[in-house]
Amino acid sequence: VTVILRALNSLLKHLKYLVLSTQHKLQWEIRQREEEIAELQKALSDMQVYLFQEKEHVLRLYSENDRLKIRELEDRKKIQYLLALVGTDKGEVMYFHKEPPHKRNSVEVAAAVSCQNTGEKPSPLGKVVSSISKIVKLIKWQCSGAY
Repeated sequence: VTVILRALNSLLKHLKYLVLSTQHKLQWEIRQREEEIAELQKALSDMQVYLFQEKEHVLRLYSENDRLKIRELEDRKKIQYLLALVGTDKGEVMYFHKEPPHKRNSVEVAAAVSCQNTGEKPSPLGKVVSSISKIVKLIKWQCSGAY
């Protein structure tokens, strides 16, 4: 009977050891998972902040785009107003869509100046340069507050 009791006692100790080691292993795994969850929550929080910042940036871009569209419309109105003041024909006006007038090459400017100095009949390009010169003078005049 004592041998059986010793065997049962030994078996009980071994079972306790197995239970404790399994419990310890499970607790360690739980701690690992909790750390992993905390890292994932922090990453999620960081991504939410980043997403919010990007949304704000997009809204600022939309706002700037709207502001630029309004400015473009105002500029078009000013151009039409200045063209009406100059009294140009529709055939004399050329819009520089891809390259602004201040970036014209020196040949165009020289040709326009040459026609004006020699008194020759100006070419259509000369009319455009002349109209642009008048518009620039009107813009400068209007910006100086003389109107």
